[in-house]
Amino acid sequence: MKTSHILTLSAALAAVGLLLLSTRPGTAPHPRSVAVTTPTPRTPAPVASVTQTPASPIPAAAAAATISPVTAEATAADLPSNALAPDDGPGGDHLVQAMLDAHSPHNLPPAVEQRLDQLGRAVWLADVTGEGRAQWPHYFTAAGASGYSGVRIQAAAAHATGAGRAAVTLIWAGTSPAGDLEVGLPGTVLLAQQRDGAWEPVR
Repeated sequence: MKTSHILTLSAALAAVGLLLLSTRPGTAPHPRSVAVTTPTPRTPAPVASVTQTPASPIPAAAAAATISPVTAEATAADLPSNALAPDDGPGGDHLVQAMLDAHSPHNLPPAVEQRLDQLGRAVWLADVTGEGRAQWPHYFTAAGASGYSGVRIQAAAAHATGAGRAAVTLIWAGTSPAGDLEVGLPGTVLLAQQRDGAWEPVR
């Protein structure tokens, strides 16, 4: 594994570990940190379409499950050397997803986890690219974008953080405003279940 890849992976996993720890039950949600800079004119990646459908509440046992932090050292040992190589492109994203799945808590019913993974991806893309924010007017109160282009989600994993609460941990990639291709960037989207069973992003 190249030194640059090791450093990139270590930084990404350390950040993901902090994100998982910050969403333990009993802690207050806080905003994700995406540096907002003046965007360079580019064509952003399309935003995934998410249909809000009523979902079954999280079982009490699942909501009370202990959230385990990600261990960067163990994850790095399991990840192939080219998994976070910038020139790998989307072809290597399945390796990143496998790594995140292996070191994330799975305390939601599979159907709910899959639905929240999709929702978290769509919300994060809207946050970073500015496209599709109108779907969540109470979450995005202003227009804006990070300045990244060619954004894609490399991996996503949802887990319960409490009764009717969940977090989606993400690893994403994109071209920075300076023109550098970056991979293994961490992010998280906090979600809350509404009275009608639908899930919405919250801060």
